[in-house]
Amino acid sequence: MNKEILATVNAAVEALPEELRTAISLREMEGLSYDEIARVMDCR
Repeated sequence: MNKEILATVNAAVEALPEELRTAISLREMEGLSYDEIARVMDCR
């Protein structure tokens, strides 16, 4: 990914509420399933 796109994506993610940033991080960086994310974030 080029630096400009990476900077744009990072800025967009940083602008999100903390709860959404956490969900994205758990999915994209930690590789959790949606069910696992729901359990971790107590969304059930």
